[in-house]
Amino acid sequence: MANKCPNCNFKITSRNQLCDDYRDPNKAYGCPGCGTFYILPKNQPKPWYYWVLVLGNALMIGVIWNIVQVKGATVWLFWGYMTALALVLLVKKLLATKKELQDSGYRSAAAND
Repeated sequence: MANKCPNCNFKITSRNQLCDDYRDPNKAYGCPGCGTFYILPKNQPKPWYYWVLVLGNALMIGVIWNIVQVKGATVWLFWGYMTALALVLLVKKLLATKKELQDSGYRSAAAND
């Protein structure tokens, strides 16, 4: 995971990051260019409605596939739904906002290696 430092635009990676104290979140992730430390955004667990959407889509795919097989509807109904679902998920992924780094307020001498 690479982040760009908002202060000096240095690309911070796991190999070049500063870490003064890994136990303190304010001192665990720093920019080697300017010495500014950041608080990384925490990964939130997926909410309960995510699973409702997954199960709802699985049910809808099963219903459409059943209509195609039993009622003799065209198979394009199934593939049309799958394409629409893929497009919605792609647009949602592209429009997702990236979380910004928060300045922790801790500064350190930048590494000049």
